[in-house]
Amino acid sequence: MRSKLVFFAAILAGFLFTGCDKEDPNEVNVNTRATISGWVRGNVDLSNDYRIEQVEVAPGEFENDTIPEITLENIEGVRIFGRYNTSALTTVSDPNYTYEDRIVEAVTDASGRYELAVPAGAKVVMVAVSGTELEINQVLPDGGLNRRIYTTANQTVSVTQNVTRIVDFIYFAN
Repeated sequence: MRSKLVFFAAILAGFLFTGCDKEDPNEVNVNTRATISGWVRGNVDLSNDYRIEQVEVAPGEFENDTIPEITLENIEGVRIFGRYNTSALTTVSDPNYTYEDRIVEAVTDASGRYELAVPAGAKVVMVAVSGTELEINQVLPDGGLNRRIYTTANQTVSVTQNVTRIVDFIYFAN
């Protein structure tokens, strides 16, 4: 009987030391990522905001017609930010703990493309994605330049591990 009691006590001790680990709700540790990528464009060249189309005005008689057509050019060198709260990176959130916001950043390449890598696990992570305000020389229809401030709207996207989301930004002159 004594040997059974010792055996039972040993098993119980094993459970106490190995089976009762509780995750720290304040720990932020995610090894998987989500990707947010897209293109940044804007109407920064007004000299190409039209197209010429030949219109037949009478049999065999044609005229060129100028048709307005806004074009969007890729913008290089724009800083794009993604802001998320670390509470989404825990399995169990502690309502009494203040989780910090973290920011990831990317810069658009020559084609206007950017890519953000955001830590993301199985829980949904809400990411506020924004672009910096730009001061750009806008090309006027006559070829002249006009220094303008361009802005874009912020966007929010939800991601989970190993997901890719496309978020494009269109910049407008103020």
